[in-house]
Amino acid sequence: MSLIVYFSSILACILLFYLFNTNSFFLKIRKKSKIWEYILNMVCFLPLIFLFTVRENVGTDYLSYEKTFNKLLKQPKSLKIIFVNYVEPGWVLLTYFSLLFSKSFLLFKLIISILFFTYVSKIIEYSSFTIKFLVTFLVFTIMFLPFMNITRQMLAGIIILYALLKLLDNNYKLVILNVLGALLIHKSSLIFFFIILAYYLYQKKPYLIFKNQKITLFEFGEYTMILSPLIIIPIVMVLIYIIKIFNINSYYIYENTNVNINFMLYSIPVIIMYKYFVNKFNINDEKIKFIYYLSLINIVFQSFGIIILFFDRMSIYFYSMCILFFKLICEKVEKREQWKVLLSNILFFSMYFIIMFLVLGGQGCFPYNTI
Repeated sequence: MSLIVYFSSILACILLFYLFNTNSFFLKIRKKSKIWEYILNMVCFLPLIFLFTVRENVGTDYLSYEKTFNKLLKQPKSLKIIFVNYVEPGWVLLTYFSLLFSKSFLLFKLIISILFFTYVSKIIEYSSFTIKFLVTFLVFTIMFLPFMNITRQMLAGIIILYALLKLLDNNYKLVILNVLGALLIHKSSLIFFFIILAYYLYQKKPYLIFKNQKITLFEFGEYTMILSPLIIIPIVMVLIYIIKIFNINSYYIYENTNVNINFMLYSIPVIIMYKYFVNKFNINDEKIKFIYYLSLINIVFQSFGIIILFFDRMSIYFYSMCILFFKLICEKVEKREQWKVLLSNILFFSMYFIIMFLVLGGQGCFPYNTI
């Protein structure tokens, strides 16, 4: 039943995108202004916004978010509460904004979901139907269920994806504004400063001399990151054994082997697609290469994330970058090749979605028993 609810919702989104991106009437409306483009995109997202908003106790951390909302509802509103609290100030401000209209947690969930899909809309703005289909499907399979669980970090995550696109366009004003916004939602967004450093180094193209040949630092890092689990995971397993012997217990140190190795698999289609398209079509796009290298960091972080929560949570920002990677690939190839990217991703991520979230029960989103 839960699979029917989730997949019928994403199917409804795709059908709406098809209507609004192929019908001549809606195409004319889209061209009038960015506002109409945004409105029509948000109408397409309504089925997923509805799922997020009306759910009750769906998502592992759902009750903790409801508890935080109710706690802020009862507390007197003040600057002290905003900046000295148990959640980031941006989350408190979003709660206060919601409370201006209603004391209902339902409205708060609606506002958060609209904000999340607003950023998805900005990412796909004025893209072709194929790209909108692809990005929407990947957001659904990769980010939507975690969004119903670790809501604050996934909201920060989608903002970071948009900020990364603006970084690649050298639009530093929007980068700063959006990164600050993400930081107000979740402090883990500080990872973006590492991304800025990586982008600076990438532009400088530092290199190593290997067998009398120049190889860039990022090219060397590519295979190092891909092969890193062969070294990191055995070390981590030894550490897990030591932790069990000495009975070390900490919020930041834990054993979660299956989940992390599974999330590591997000990198497989990225590597395959990169090697296939770059070689076949001789794509020499610096944006694609940079996103590809960044996404591989997921492999390293997930390897350490088996035992260290910090790396597990930070990897979210890197495995979600495959959404941008596939979008940029599609923008560089012909329509026929775009459909190859789309269909191969549908096949892989649909199977992964079912296994990861239904069979293994990830994110606490099964069963979806609200509807």
